[in-house]
Amino acid sequence: MRSSEASAGQNVLHCRFAVVGSGIAGLWTALHLSRYGQVALVTKTRLDESNTGYAQGGIAVALLPADSPELHKQDTLAAGDGQLIVGREAAHGRSRIIHAHGDATGAEVQRAASEAAEASPNIRILRNTMLTDLVLLHGKCVGIEALDAVSGERIRVLAGSTLLATGGSGNLYRVTTNPPVATGDGFAGAWRAGAALQDVEFVQFHPTALADASYPRFLISEAVRGEGAVLRNADGEAFMARYSPRQLDLAPRDEVSRAVLSEMKRDGADHVTLDLTPSVTPPRWSGASRGSPANSASAVCGRTDA
Repeated sequence: MRSSEASAGQNVLHCRFAVVGSGIAGLWTALHLSRYGQVALVTKTRLDESNTGYAQGGIAVALLPADSPELHKQDTLAAGDGQLIVGREAAHGRSRIIHAHGDATGAEVQRAASEAAEASPNIRILRNTMLTDLVLLHGKCVGIEALDAVSGERIRVLAGSTLLATGGSGNLYRVTTNPPVATGDGFAGAWRAGAALQDVEFVQFHPTALADASYPRFLISEAVRGEGAVLRNADGEAFMARYSPRQLDLAPRDEVSRAVLSEMKRDGADHVTLDLTPSVTPPRWSGASRGSPANSASAVCGRTDA
């Protein structure tokens, strides 16, 4: 990977591939491409700061004898969209959610992928570096413009191929549990460069987060409902039977989100509650239930998961 000075105050890097974003998509892509050439991996803050690291619920895979890829496919279509422990989550008809270190599955995936990227001689990691624009030449993307948030230096990365894996835009919303780095930079840069954006209206709203003044809001994983926790309205009524008689509190996220909003509007309330009394709440949910002890009720509200 070569460096050169383009103009005063701007450093230019030359590489075969530029990957923007260090979540699992960006890390996996960078690791794969590093077999074929030099990769510049651009991350806005730390290498391990992304939505991936905050994913509590686990990874869905059909492993048990009573399950199959076909059954997994059926559940997926119906929904529209360390030590391994198998559990249930919303929209899944069987226990097929694989967890690492309890509710720290995303953090473990992020750790392993980050360490592999740092160990690769073909990957140069640009930390604290924010995408500002794509570089176009004769209508073709040939790299990115970026800003070093620490030094203020402008950086141009010229590459044969550029991949944007910048994650979502949860921080465009008033309430979110996304980390502060999720600001939609990739969408904006691609749009300014003339790319077509598709299905941007399909923002997934996660139903449950702690209803306090924190920012971002503290996520309450749907794995807690998978262990038996029940959503209740202002009257203490378990209301999901009205909206999803078959799946109840494990209905797909969009259905649960609409149900929570409907109950809040009907009751004039700013939250519903999640009753942990019937749940198993084993020790593995140390992060998902932090601050919400077993056999208690915890206030929750809707949040965005862009």
